[in-house]
Amino acid sequence: MKKTAAAASALALGALTTPAYADEAAGNHDWKGFYAGATAGHTSADHDWKIDGGEGFSATEDGSKHPSESRAQGALLMGYNHQDGALVVGGELDYSLLNFEENTRFDGGEGADLRSKMHGFGTVRGRVGYAAGNLLYFATAGLAIGDLKHTYNSDGSPATKHVSATLGWVAGGGVELAVSENVSLTGEAVYAAFDESATAVGPFFNDKFTVETGLVNIRVGLHVRF
Repeated sequence: MKKTAAAASALALGALTTPAYADEAAGNHDWKGFYAGATAGHTSADHDWKIDGGEGFSATEDGSKHPSESRAQGALLMGYNHQDGALVVGGELDYSLLNFEENTRFDGGEGADLRSKMHGFGTVRGRVGYAAGNLLYFATAGLAIGDLKHTYNSDGSPATKHVSATLGWVAGGGVELAVSENVSLTGEAVYAAFDESATAVGPFFNDKFTVETGLVNIRVGLHVRF
């Protein structure tokens, strides 16, 4: 997934730095100040379930499941840039709207139904970039906050466990193109990761599980400075 994000970022850079923008890039653009905007794009999600059958009287087995899915996404954002020559540093807040629900089946031992649902996630990120005229190349990283819930529903007894994954990390990069004094277009690829562990407790057994969720987000958008 990380390789996919890197490749997508490279494609975004190439798309916005075509010869059509060569003359524009020779100018000087002021990136300082507050901005707000919106993005749209595509998200691929990968849920890596690892199950420890635990101990008890019922038959138990260890195993893993690896379901994946993809959806369109949209996001709203705001941020601030400080510029010192070609160096641009700042921070950005965003929230992405998603609608994921992935169901799969684990057939080890007593078996279990596994479900992952996500309605969105936000990020709080730092950005550092290099300004070349009206082009800004940047890297970004920070904290991810997810509206993500995993459900482990065992056939034995039964035992159901709900886990809400809230905190993770995010990193990526991209390029921004100023098309006027206050308006710019942006393209970026970011990777967000969440990792949760829990135990489903039944009358005769305990099942432990972990879920690692990775999101590859490829998106383009519009920023307005004010």
